Amino acid sequence: MGSKNLLFCRTVKYWGPLLGSVTRQETLCFFGKLTISISVRNLASGSAIALEFPAHLHNGVDVHRELIGTRLHDLPHGYVGKRAVRRLFILAGALFAVFAGETAVAQGATTAQNCSVPNVAVRTRPQVGGLPVRIDVSVFLIDILDIRETEEIFDADFILNLQWRDPRLSAAELGVTLEHCDIGLRNIWHPQIEIINQRNMRSDGWQHIEVDADGVVLFERRISGTLTSPMELEDYPLDSQDLVIRLSSFKYVDEDVILAVDESATGRTPVAMQAGWEIISNTSEVMPPLSIVGGSTHSRIFHKVSVHRLFSYSFWKLVVPLSLIVLMAWSVFWLDPQAYVPQVTVGTSSIFTLIAFQLSIAESLPQLSYLTNADKLVMAATLLVFLALGQAVVTSRLAQRNQVELARQLDRYGRWIYPFLYLFAVVFALW
Repeated sequence: MGSKNLLFCRTVKYWGPLLGSVTRQETLCFFGKLTISISVRNLASGSAIALEFPAHLHNGVDVHRELIGTRLHDLPHGYVGKRAVRRLFILAGALFAVFAGETAVAQGATTAQNCSVPNVAVRTRPQVGGLPVRIDVSVFLIDILDIRETEEIFDADFILNLQWRDPRLSAAELGVTLEHCDIGLRNIWHPQIEIINQRNMRSDGWQHIEVDADGVVLFERRISGTLTSPMELEDYPLDSQDLVIRLSSFKYVDEDVILAVDESATGRTPVAMQAGWEIISNTSEVMPPLSIVGGSTHSRIFHKVSVHRLFSYSFWKLVVPLSLIVLMAWSVFWLDPQAYVPQVTVGTSSIFTLIAFQLSIAESLPQLSYLTNADKLVMAATLLVFLALGQAVVTSRLAQRNQVELARQLDRYGRWIYPFLYLFAVVFALW
């Protein structure tokens, strides 16, 4: 939103019986030639209600400013009760009414225009020299909301862009242009692109369709939800994953519709990321046709978001606590073998601490049929802690048999070999 077009913007926080005890925030921003928006956000749960209506306002700007000035200047910045909440929604209705009136005046020529489309251009695909219809596909990533590697799913928010040419919708064919018409998806032919690996996808209701004078159709829709994507976790916690959005049309075979990548519209927002991960690349790729039951083949595109797990979280939550437990067990090599009770006590305590640590991190580690690098590190640490306990038992027995010097010599060797083995295990497991 450009600041040069900003007329008025105000934020009000309120609590009230109408909304229960949950804090909410309402933001109203008004622009001359851009967008008027009213948004109500539930600050506790993150849900939001947004009213957005595009405005091409020229003559009615002062009316909007006057409405806002008289309605909002009286609202306090703290508690706002039922009455004030009601006034906000009355204001929203007034804005709708003013906007509708101005739109009718400003676009009078558009409403009078003939925007009808022949039925044949709705029911059948365009015939372009007997070739399949080329659909240029691009995905603009807004955000990665969550990655649940143990379930092999992720949540994404993105805009799907499709573009194709239908000569039947051109000005030369119809005699009029559809450039200023309000065209719905049901009013034209479209390739019915589906997300193959969707689990729980939803559209926020925002979509945009344009048809130019040459019959080129541009379709944009914002989509968010959960998708499935196989993940390889052998390198966890230093792993990289490909989060894939699989697109295809099951309605049309590849002899009728072929998908192509539109690199010019593929991209992402700078804030598109998930905590603990770093986005490496964001690209689309045409894949070999998909064969389904019956022998039909369908063109498809994979949009891949390659992400790399940041090691900082795993370092503080896994490596550091595990290292402290191993170092605690290492202290048995520094105790006098004749004090066998403290030696055995420290070794046993280290084992119990390690078991408790494994139980605490069990939910954060992926439960797989194969070992990850993190599993290998935990197993190596477990073996070393038991080795320290075994050393304590052996040296205490030697001390009891008056072989104190031999027991101390074993401890001296253990002081150097034990940490070296742990460092080797860390390097081997993680790198």
